[in-house]
Amino acid sequence: TVLHDKVKGWHRHKKLTSNFAAVFGKIKLVVYDTRSDSKTKGKIEQFFLSQENYKLITVPPLVWSGIKGISKETSIVAICTNLPYNESEIERKSPFDKTIEYDW
Repeated sequence: TVLHDKVKGWHRHKKLTSNFAAVFGKIKLVVYDTRSDSKTKGKIEQFFLSQENYKLITVPPLVWSGIKGISKETSIVAICTNLPYNESEIERKSPFDKTIEYDW
Protein backbone atom coordinates (compact mmCIF):
# COMPACT_ATOMS: atom_id res chain seq x y z
CA THR A 1 0.00 0.00 0.00
CA VAL A 2 0.99 3.63 -0.51
CA LEU A 3 -0.47 6.54 1.44
CA HIS A 4 -1.36 9.89 -0.17
CA ASP A 5 1.83 11.91 -0.90
CA LYS A 6 4.05 9.12 0.52
CA VAL A 7 7.14 8.33 -1.59
CA LYS A 8 8.70 4.86 -1.56
CA GLY A 9 12.00 4.58 -3.35
CA TRP A 10 14.53 4.67 -4.78
CA HIS A 11 15.38 1.00 -5.07
CA ARG A 12 16.69 -1.38 -7.69
CA HIS A 13 17.09 -5.11 -7.90
CA LYS A 14 20.25 -6.80 -9.11
CA LYS A 15 18.50 -9.86 -10.63
CA LEU A 16 14.76 -9.52 -10.14
CA THR A 17 12.25 -8.11 -12.66
CA SER A 18 9.23 -6.30 -11.16
CA ASN A 19 5.80 -5.78 -12.72
CA PHE A 20 3.72 -2.93 -11.25
CA ALA A 21 -0.06 -2.37 -11.47
CA ALA A 22 -2.35 -0.17 -9.35
CA VAL A 23 -5.21 -2.29 -8.02
CA PHE A 24 -6.88 0.56 -6.13
CA GLY A 25 -6.22 4.31 -6.00
CA LYS A 26 -3.66 6.15 -8.10
CA ILE A 27 0.14 6.10 -7.99
CA LYS A 28 3.03 7.64 -9.84
CA LEU A 29 5.73 5.12 -10.76
CA VAL A 30 9.09 6.64 -11.71
CA VAL A 31 11.96 4.69 -13.26
CA TYR A 32 15.54 5.77 -13.87
CA ASP A 33 17.88 3.72 -16.05
CA THR A 34 21.59 3.74 -15.21
CA ARG A 35 22.55 0.58 -17.13
CA SER A 36 25.63 1.40 -19.22
CA ASP A 37 24.60 -0.80 -22.16
CA SER A 38 21.00 0.44 -22.35
CA LYS A 39 19.54 2.63 -25.08
CA THR A 40 17.55 4.42 -22.34
CA LYS A 41 20.61 5.09 -20.12
CA GLY A 42 20.13 8.29 -18.13
CA LYS A 43 16.43 8.52 -18.97
CA ILE A 44 13.76 9.13 -16.33
CA GLU A 45 10.21 8.02 -17.10
CA GLN A 46 7.06 8.46 -15.04
CA PHE A 47 3.80 6.55 -15.28
CA PHE A 48 0.48 7.26 -13.61
CA LEU A 49 -1.32 4.03 -12.78
CA SER A 50 -4.93 3.63 -11.61
CA GLN A 51 -8.11 1.71 -12.39
CA GLU A 52 -8.96 4.43 -14.95
CA ASN A 53 -5.47 4.22 -16.49
CA TYR A 54 -4.73 0.55 -16.01
CA LYS A 55 -1.27 -0.51 -17.17
CA LEU A 56 1.28 -3.12 -16.28
CA ILE A 57 4.77 -1.60 -16.14
CA THR A 58 7.78 -3.93 -16.19
CA VAL A 59 10.97 -2.75 -14.49
CA PRO A 60 14.01 -4.85 -15.39
CA PRO A 61 16.97 -5.56 -13.10
CA LEU A 62 19.39 -2.68 -12.39
CA VAL A 63 16.79 0.04 -13.12
CA TRP A 64 15.94 2.36 -10.23
CA SER A 65 12.26 2.76 -9.35
CA GLY A 66 10.09 4.58 -6.86
CA ILE A 67 6.39 5.15 -6.29
CA LYS A 68 4.30 7.97 -4.86
CA GLY A 69 0.70 7.81 -3.66
CA ILE A 70 -1.38 10.28 -5.67
CA SER A 71 -4.99 9.56 -4.67
CA LYS A 72 -6.41 10.84 -1.38
CA GLU A 73 -7.17 7.29 -0.26
CA THR A 74 -4.51 4.65 0.32
CA SER A 75 -3.47 3.04 -2.96
CA ILE A 76 -2.95 -0.69 -3.38
CA VAL A 77 -0.15 -1.75 -5.71
CA ALA A 78 0.37 -5.26 -7.07
CA ILE A 79 4.04 -6.00 -7.62
CA CYS A 80 4.63 -9.35 -9.29
CA THR A 81 8.18 -10.59 -9.76
CA ASN A 82 9.97 -13.26 -11.75
CA LEU A 83 12.00 -14.44 -8.72
CA PRO A 84 11.30 -14.88 -5.02
CA TYR A 85 11.88 -11.75 -2.93
CA ASN A 86 15.42 -11.56 -1.54
CA GLU A 87 16.36 -8.51 0.56
CA SER A 88 20.08 -9.05 -0.09
CA GLU A 89 19.77 -8.33 -3.83
CA ILE A 90 18.17 -4.88 -3.40
CA GLU A 91 19.96 -1.52 -3.43
CA ARG A 92 18.19 1.43 -1.82
CA LYS A 93 18.52 5.23 -1.90
CA SER A 94 16.55 8.04 -0.34
CA PRO A 95 13.81 9.39 -2.63
CA PHE A 96 15.62 12.71 -2.37
CA ASP A 97 19.13 11.39 -3.15
CA LYS A 98 20.87 14.00 -5.32
CA THR A 99 22.44 11.37 -7.62
CA ILE A 100 19.00 10.99 -9.25
CA GLU A 101 17.73 14.35 -10.47
CA TYR A 102 13.99 13.99 -9.90
CA ASP A 103 11.61 16.17 -7.91
CA TRP A 104 8.83 14.12 -6.40
